[in-house]
Amino acid sequence: MPKVILIGGFRHATTDPSSDDLKAALHELYVEDHPSLVEGDYEEHPNTWLEYRFENGNKWTVYLLAVYRGGIVIFSKLDDQDDIDPEFEKRLTEVSQERALRLWMALASGDIDSLMTEPWL
Repeated sequence: MPKVILIGGFRHATTDPSSDDLKAALHELYVEDHPSLVEGDYEEHPNTWLEYRFENGNKWTVYLLAVYRGGIVIFSKLDDQDDIDPEFEKRLTEVSQERALRLWMALASGDIDSLMTEPWL
């Protein structure tokens, strides 16, 4: 059974995040309007990522979609969760908050094929 985990930003890791969890994490990243945070806080936590992991024999294969301040998105795959180097790493730039949510929703549902059709650099 696949596991979906939301990690990063100013929140604890969330397993099986809801669409509201994903929206809140992206709002935090794109809008930067939390009353108790300053620029240095946002610089210290510049990204949030979603993992889609599944058992693959005796290992866990992991797809990650990391969203960074400024709209950079990095999509990567670790054949085994313990790997240091990804099997691939692709990026998009100038990604809107709405598009980032669509990408995360695709990953959360395990729709890797649709993610692979994006115009990655």
